[in-house]
Amino acid sequence: MELAEEYLTKVQKIGGVYVLQVNDDVTLHQRHQLIEEWHDIYEEELVVIPQDFKIHYSNRYSFYIAMILVKMGYKITRQKWVKNEKTNKEIRHIKMVNEMVQISQNGELRPYIIVDDDMEAEDYTIIV
Repeated sequence: MELAEEYLTKVQKIGGVYVLQVNDDVTLHQRHQLIEEWHDIYEEELVVIPQDFKIHYSNRYSFYIAMILVKMGYKITRQKWVKNEKTNKEIRHIKMVNEMVQISQNGELRPYIIVDDDMEAEDYTIIV
């Protein structure tokens, strides 16, 4: 309970997602407890990330955070993809389908094949 009191006041809402940064000494079990406690109190999802992980923009995420958000059910796209799309097309995005990460492009779903550029990118954003 003491851990929860210390950390749950540090939760940030970033781009519609509740995020908590914790020290490396917080175990996976303790992180899970923090998530459960948050959910019990607020009935919202919580993403827990390491303290040294940088969140550069309030609406842009790294690949690591993007994959967590996809697993939570969010549709994610990259700023790069949005800039390259014509306005009359569906925006290319990543989502979870049947417990598999898929990419949707022009209404067609296919397995998402990760490339180096995607892994190093920090321009992922949530499609609302």
